[in-house]
Amino acid sequence: MELLTLDELRERHSMKWTRYPADVLPLWVAEMDAVVAQPVIDAVMTVLTTGDTGYPGRDRLLQDAFVGFAWDRWGWQVPFSSVSVVPDVMHGIVEVLRASKAQRVAITSPVYPPFRAYPEQEGMDVVDVPLTDAGRLDIPALAAAFEHVDVMLLCNPHNPSGVAHTVEELTALLDAAHAHGVLIIADEIHGPLTSVRADTAAGGSVFTPVLTVPTEAAVVTVTSAAKGWHLAGFKAGVAVHNDAAAPLMANLASHVADGVGFVSMVAHAAAFREGRDWLSAVQRHIDEARDVFGEALGDLIPDAHLAPADATYLAWVDFRDVRTASGATLGQDPSEFFLKHARVAMNPGPSFGPGGAGFARVNLATRKDILVAAVTQMSEALARG
Repeated sequence: MELLTLDELRERHSMKWTRYPADVLPLWVAEMDAVVAQPVIDAVMTVLTTGDTGYPGRDRLLQDAFVGFAWDRWGWQVPFSSVSVVPDVMHGIVEVLRASKAQRVAITSPVYPPFRAYPEQEGMDVVDVPLTDAGRLDIPALAAAFEHVDVMLLCNPHNPSGVAHTVEELTALLDAAHAHGVLIIADEIHGPLTSVRADTAAGGSVFTPVLTVPTEAAVVTVTSAAKGWHLAGFKAGVAVHNDAAAPLMANLASHVADGVGFVSMVAHAAAFREGRDWLSAVQRHIDEARDVFGEALGDLIPDAHLAPADATYLAWVDFRDVRTASGATLGQDPSEFFLKHARVAMNPGPSFGPGGAGFARVNLATRKDILVAAVTQMSEALARG
């Protein structure tokens, strides 16, 4: 895994490095500051140099690659017939929502902002069932909500906290969903990005794909290689369904698969098949980066609290106890203060819904010296305040 220097990163044209002025350290949107895995580069260059850049063929390139990865990584035996290609994870989720004709959708805030925004844009009512204070699924509250919703959007592992839901939690959730006829749509894009330490403690992957849990509830999982291998610019993904969701997926609009470009499929397939050593290096780096970031916070901003995480390269930071030198709090959105006064950009906690006030999300998929520089600038801004 090769991380780029700050000067090299400033040359990028992606969202992370163009949203803010050059004096801002961007630790926000989920992009990696790394060079893409060499097997992915090789696969893409092969199709480009040979002119193999037409429409996708009939072979199940991406589907087959994901099935192999899921088995090797999680012991998940995915039926080939249950895998469909989608343009990306959120596009896939929206298309499944449309096919379901859902009217009310449950989410668990604080959660990835499109979980609320996209269903609302489709005219659906969103029912918020907040996580517990410990950041876990509130199963009794969800079971009660399932009496009057059609679908639940599950983020597994959870974004922004990085919590990997346990088998026991998922079993209870699926039991409640089946009892009330609620469809579960799971976003599992961060599943490959587990903490090495958490995996070791769990005796295997700390992440449990929801479709590995026996259930009669209808479940659709949508995922891709975009987060694990830094491929957000190559739009592609897969939707996997169980038997109970098969009738629903048969109604998925035929144009959905047509939205996936062939080169994107090649890139994602190469990641799943040949990018596993690179992914392992990413996992090790994120554990180290989380340690460095946490130590810097502890030394320089000790009243900030870093939530423990099982997965993702995201850090969910509680700034509610932090004060400036003048004794002022940072308010509902600490990211505003740090952007203005420290020139560090983070994702605003309130954008993740109730429970996000006083928090901010930080992207750890960068150089460790950049993380230390960011915390140093944040500490200096607090001292000036």
